[in-house]
Amino acid sequence: MTRKWRPWLALAAIAALFVTACGSSGKSSDTSSAGGSTAAAKNAPTGLTDADKALAEAFSGTDRSLPTSTPPVPKNQTVWVLSCSQSAPGCAVPAAAVAEAGKAIGWKVKILDGKFDPATWNTLIRSAAAAKPDALILDAVDCAATKASLEAAKQAGVKVFGFYSFDCDDKYTGGQPVFDASLDFGSANGSDSTSYGGFIENTFAKAQAAYAIAKTTGKANIIQFYETDVAVAHHLGDGYNLWISKWCSDCKVWKVPFTGQDLVTGKLQAKAAAALTRYPTANVISAPYDATILLGIGPAVAAAKASGRKLMLTGGEGLGPNVALIHKGTQDFAAGLASAWVGWASIDGVIRMLDGKPQVDEGLGSGGIDSSHNLPTKTPFYDGNPRSQDYRSVYLKLWGVNS
Repeated sequence: MTRKWRPWLALAAIAALFVTACGSSGKSSDTSSAGGSTAAAKNAPTGLTDADKALAEAFSGTDRSLPTSTPPVPKNQTVWVLSCSQSAPGCAVPAAAVAEAGKAIGWKVKILDGKFDPATWNTLIRSAAAAKPDALILDAVDCAATKASLEAAKQAGVKVFGFYSFDCDDKYTGGQPVFDASLDFGSANGSDSTSYGGFIENTFAKAQAAYAIAKTTGKANIIQFYETDVAVAHHLGDGYNLWISKWCSDCKVWKVPFTGQDLVTGKLQAKAAAALTRYPTANVISAPYDATILLGIGPAVAAAKASGRKLMLTGGEGLGPNVALIHKGTQDFAAGLASAWVGWASIDGVIRMLDGKPQVDEGLGSGGIDSSHNLPTKTPFYDGNPRSQDYRSVYLKLWGVNS
């Protein structure tokens, strides 16, 4: 482990301890073991029925209406987008959509490759402070890993907007906010929060947990991969373990930690293969987001399946390569998040931010995908529930652009 990672990993370790502490509150009971922890749930008798209902809701889709108005679009703006890593489709797809939407309104958009490396993130943010674009959009880059650099950019007059990113006032950080604005995910699935964390816990992770429980009729033995160096992993863990705990008395969860560097260095596949050997009774593999399947977990599961083992693999956004894996049978489920829509919605959010207006619900929900539900037909990747509106046309009209 290189020296530059230590401060952020220390923060992640504190957050991980907090997750464990929450587990002892009665939502789940975690027992440490050599390879992770096992969670046994105490649920109401209606748990399986509730999981079935939640899965049906996920398949129906939770997208909502798009905004009906927006401030005037400022002209000749320059926007930089800091992608967590262009090697991860979950970051690359929305970054490209930001560029597409920005170009449509005449803005100059530059995409920066963060390479899954906080040191690189900070260097690029410092570059933004020197170059002074009108706005810097963070794409899955958290404040906790970049606070000083973000403050330098803001002092230089750069407005900071985040999507898939957690500000420094996130519950795992407990500081003061630094971002000027963040993408509003509305109140999907009954969540009382407009934050990304609320969406992840109460919509995204809920759908993943519901699928595992419903498809195993409450007999899921789950290997849960969780990343220790990004805040979203802790929100995913919170949400996933909450819903497993509520609904499934006979489910077990073994947690397997990894880092962003495990992704880029190819170590995740070996960790996944080792976990599959360590936990021979596991029948569900929970990947937090789709890139983790593409960069390690998927090949390990495919090899295990080829040897005759029956495994269910659940994932995240429904990116193009992952939809192909669902067709192939390697991946069984994706919670579904329209990554390109996120990019377009972020440009709408930046327009509001630059005009000093509050953010609004951009309609973003989720739509569960498996071999029988919501497989994309118009695009290779999940691009919103098939019954939802054409967000590109709606935004272009809002912004006064002919489609």
